[in-house]
Amino acid sequence: AGVSTLGTGAQTISISDMRNRLYKVMTFVPETNTKYVSITIKSGDMKEMDFVMLYDGTDMSSAKMIAQLSGTLKEKTYTASTTAGLTLAIMTSKADKSTGLSFEVKQVGASGAFTETTCAKGYARCKDNRYCVSTQLFCDGEGGECMDYSDEDTAYCEAVKKSGALQMGSYSVALISTCLVIFGELMHTL
Repeated sequence: AGVSTLGTGAQTISISDMRNRLYKVMTFVPETNTKYVSITIKSGDMKEMDFVMLYDGTDMSSAKMIAQLSGTLKEKTYTASTTAGLTLAIMTSKADKSTGLSFEVKQVGASGAFTETTCAKGYARCKDNRYCVSTQLFCDGEGGECMDYSDEDTAYCEAVKKSGALQMGSYSVALISTCLVIFGELMHTL
């Protein structure tokens, strides 16, 4: 994973014609400990099972997931809540190729504030607000997809069901964020 220290001014980054089974991690840190990193997703198209994930910090195993995005990406800004920076991870499947995405990254003077993790269609956030889990795995009686086990907490499952977030699809999906954390930890040990 590359770490980029940001200077003054915004940088626009475009990633196009993504290959299948792509795993790319980009970490952005501010130039000083008085600034925060802000990423604005400008546009993009991520196919089903392809994701752009944003983490509030530089270590995906401990940083909170801010967003897990898929489908047609619309303009939206995400700002770090601390001066540690932001990490953007891209993961594509072996299926259809995503066309790519464009985003702007810059330093800003004020921190962001997060209330809920943004999850892609077909995913629900864990109660601890750290990860998104496939609705296929949420409330399935097998437990443990969320680190806090909220995916099997009866009261939370009922609240999620009432909110309409659980819309069962026709396939089963692995927990993408956990795979990224495990893969990241393996890469650090090699």
